[in-house]
Amino acid sequence: VRHSLIYGLSIGLLPLTSILLLPVYTHFLDPAAFGMLAILLVSSGVLSFLYDFGIINALFRRSFDEDTQAAGRKPLVLSTAWGFMAFHAGVWTAALTLAAGPLLRAVGHGELAGVARLMLLSTLVTSLTDVPAAALRIRGRAAAFAIVAVLRSAAMIAVTWYLLAVSQRGLAAVFEGTLAASSVALLLLLALTVGSYAPAI
Repeated sequence: VRHSLIYGLSIGLLPLTSILLLPVYTHFLDPAAFGMLAILLVSSGVLSFLYDFGIINALFRRSFDEDTQAAGRKPLVLSTAWGFMAFHAGVWTAALTLAAGPLLRAVGHGELAGVARLMLLSTLVTSLTDVPAAALRIRGRAAAFAIVAVLRSAAMIAVTWYLLAVSQRGLAAVFEGTLAASSVALLLLLALTVGSYAPAI
């Protein structure tokens, strides 16, 4: 029960961080930029769902399957999930990155191509944290999971605020902050789960 509470609170930190950043967004972004941010964030949410493709739920089911545990195949299951997620999300990100410029120019918003590409990259890196985060949960490392979640949220708030308030990066700052925080989280998670994987066959 204690671990479930820790996991629940840690997972809830990311949406809470987004809510805490709303006053920062409204203060430093004009209404037009805020409207575009809303569209890009919805797009990012849709892409996250597409990138996941049900792999995380399948990973949890398969990891606790009796046959998997008996045969010691948990590292292989994690590696396969990681490989699938990286390939699947990477292909979508590459295709959409190439298409972003022409698509946005076609609807009269070509100036947003750079920000859209940042959104795509930050969504990819955020999605890539899902498998190693799941690996921590499967191994029952609740404290490590919570620490990474707190550090990620703190980094996201600090970097986004700095880029908006000090560097005045505008709309790009939102996704640069997310990208920086998710990159830190990904590196920490990979370091914490380095022994959890096996070469996928």
